Amino acid sequence: MSYYDLYKPIRNQLRKYSGQSVCLAALSRLQQHRVGDLDYLKAQPPWFHFLLLKWALVEGDWLTTNRPIDGHAYNKLVDRLHDLGPKLVPPDADNLPLFLRRIAYQQFWHQSLPPLSGFCRQTLLFGDLDSNHPLSERMRSEFEISLEDWLTLAMFLLTTFVTQPRARWIGLPSFAPLKVSAATVVAFLASISTDLKGMRDHLRQIAPPHKHESEYREVTPLIRYPLVVVSERYHRTTLPVLIHSLQHFLYDRFRAFDANWFMTSFGPLFERYVENCLAASGETYMNEAQISQTAGPGKTVDFLIKSAASRVFADAKGVELRHNAMTSYSPDYILRAAESSVLKGILQGLSTADRLRGLDSSEYAPENCYLLVVTYKDLILSGGHMLVHLLGHSRLTELTGREPSSWPIPPEHIYFVGIEDFENACGAIERRDTTFSDLLTHAVTQDSEPATRKLLFHQHIADLAPNRSFPSILDDAWNKKFKDLEAIHP
Repeated sequence: MSYYDLYKPIRNQLRKYSGQSVCLAALSRLQQHRVGDLDYLKAQPPWFHFLLLKWALVEGDWLTTNRPIDGHAYNKLVDRLHDLGPKLVPPDADNLPLFLRRIAYQQFWHQSLPPLSGFCRQTLLFGDLDSNHPLSERMRSEFEISLEDWLTLAMFLLTTFVTQPRARWIGLPSFAPLKVSAATVVAFLASISTDLKGMRDHLRQIAPPHKHESEYREVTPLIRYPLVVVSERYHRTTLPVLIHSLQHFLYDRFRAFDANWFMTSFGPLFERYVENCLAASGETYMNEAQISQTAGPGKTVDFLIKSAASRVFADAKGVELRHNAMTSYSPDYILRAAESSVLKGILQGLSTADRLRGLDSSEYAPENCYLLVVTYKDLILSGGHMLVHLLGHSRLTELTGREPSSWPIPPEHIYFVGIEDFENACGAIERRDTTFSDLLTHAVTQDSEPATRKLLFHQHIADLAPNRSFPSILDDAWNKKFKDLEAIHP
């Protein structure tokens, strides 16, 4: 039975009620989301409510005067979504890593609030750009607000909802005490909010031509608008969605305008940010220019972290993967989508290690070498051991032109980490909880056995540094931005 055939009865049931009432019921359930309550999360999965909200917007009845939905009827829709999951059998039911990857992509970030200091990643990436920088100019032309004002007002909104977790909405009067023009506040809110009709228009614009079962595992496209306008009030959905949306808003919007144009500007900004985190960790490292002076011409990684015990090659790739690549069961499809980050990063690491090993084979022995490919968002590809499992040695040989057994960095010593996990690692190292050498040695040992293997890199970090920490540069940026907020909030 096709996904559409499974979806259709739920849609037909939903259409018995007014579209607006289903939307408001879904919004109400989302606002009741209890962060950290796993039992509630299982019974009332927010991704189900987002899916019902999406279906009500796009497929619901907005023309007739159908009766409003009540709590009992809405619960029946949720039950139908619970029943739908087991019927969506993956094409490769034995491919556990990719099944878990889809689950992690959709669900893990709903379980806890991300660190608020992570919001200041955007401040460090974009906050100091000149007013004539292409990104600054694009921000003003698209949203009629400066980067600085947007970041300050986003922090105000963030702290308002986090310090008042029971608050479900905010209104224009909440911004009245701020020493900011009304036009600036209106422009800010317009950038992150829309009403139900605007959401419906957005969803129809981005909708694929045919229904696909991957939407059951999607990160809601409604994350584009973390605030929903209802009766002149700006309603949030869940706190995790609000925080994630604001933390990645500038990256997501700039990339949506024109990905190639954006990456031309963002690549150097991201590389500089990764280096700032690395410098804060206190580890000894070389940058690309210094590596090239030693290794000579050729493909070169951005950084080389050196210690007595290891050599860690690191390359910054300011990328993400789109929904289809994050939910696919096809290893080849995933790798094609990630070619500019995963494969290119591997080839740069191998080339750099080859040249340095030619100069000193003992210092760059494979057992002492590691590679970190640092991406903006987590690709949830774990490490090279997952590539070996998914693709096999023959496919990796075809892609890289050499047997993995001859790589100067063993596949099992390669990890793909999102910027948040890299920040977490640098923070733990800065606080002397671990080192890159110890962390990667631990990760490789753990991942060598199925019983201790991890899907996410931060799980390895938590083994050695249970108290999650981040580089001091993020804390400093948070404190500075908070002072900026105090300056406009008497």
